[in-house]
Amino acid sequence: GMGAFMFRQRRALLILGAGLLALGVWGASKLIVNDARILAFKDQHPLVQAARALNERFDGTSELNIVVTPPTTGALLRPEVLKKIAALETFTESLPHVGGTHSVVGWVKRAHQRLHDDKPEYYGIPGDPSDIKYYLDTLGARTSPMSRLLREVVDPTYTSANLIVRLRSSEYIHERVVIRAIEQYLAEQ
Repeated sequence: GMGAFMFRQRRALLILGAGLLALGVWGASKLIVNDARILAFKDQHPLVQAARALNERFDGTSELNIVVTPPTTGALLRPEVLKKIAALETFTESLPHVGGTHSVVGWVKRAHQRLHDDKPEYYGIPGDPSDIKYYLDTLGARTSPMSRLLREVVDPTYTSANLIVRLRSSEYIHERVVIRAIEQYLAEQ
């Protein structure tokens, strides 16, 4: 029967099994893990066309969030902490597939400029933490129309910030490149 056949052909079957195993290992090494909901649609689908147009004209349709949590309460009011976030933003914006970033740093720089008659030389992080607190408290006040938007990038106690990274691709293989580069950058700081 079958058992006797397999016993007689055991070497050929072992070679065949080893060959199939090697082929499987080789095939698995060529496998690319990727995912993006947009890939479920054909190129001519209106959703794909709209995403492509938005990615060309704006910062991107996909977001990564980097949460920055300094060890002390109110640390985000210190200029040196904001400068580190600004440096991370600058680095992140240099990466492939990144269309732009948004963080508390932009809010502080713009408020500082606005309160100095919109002079370009004031678009920066002020040196005095009390100025930073004043800007953020004013913009974050319940009566401020900007309050909800500001809370997307910093909490009311100034202990946690969200750096929003806008990507022009929602594919995992592209996000992974950005995430790994950011992790390496942070490890070197």
